[in-house]
Amino acid sequence: MEAAHDFVLGSRVSVALGDSETIQGEVFSVDALSGTLILRRPAHENTNTSHYVSLVNMARISSVEVLEEGSGELREVSAPSEKDLERKEVKAREAAEKAFRSINFSVSPAGQQMFDMLSKTLPCEWDGESIVVMQQARVNPPYSQRSVVQMEGDQIAMERICRMVADFSKKLAAS
Repeated sequence: MEAAHDFVLGSRVSVALGDSETIQGEVFSVDALSGTLILRRPAHENTNTSHYVSLVNMARISSVEVLEEGSGELREVSAPSEKDLERKEVKAREAAEKAFRSINFSVSPAGQQMFDMLSKTLPCEWDGESIVVMQQARVNPPYSQRSVVQMEGDQIAMERICRMVADFSKKLAAS
């Protein structure tokens, strides 16, 4: 096992864990207190992240091969722009408002559970104690298949909503 002080920041290493597993990456950080080596690896092209991070328990390391020596210097981490922070703030606020609008304190737990289930896949909103689904159907208390009322003409959407309500009602009744 390598000691924490043996790892140079920025080095590219290949770390063997026992006999079967090997991880390659750049030494991003070393935490001597917890015995953790943090390796950074480039992400695949089809992801929305630039790097993967692996936390390696140094007690499991059987051998280390240095592929490229690093400088040991800490790199400057760029701060997010003000525009990026504002965009994230707006997105977080919208998510919080949507989550708050999805809660209806005047309905039964079964009604709230029905809303939560439907809203995972279909746009829903509360209208008093009724759940309005896709502006196509209204699910009234007691939130069963018989309490689904068609609002507009899309029969396929209505059948899907009725099927989802019926299936979830059965699950609620069984629990």
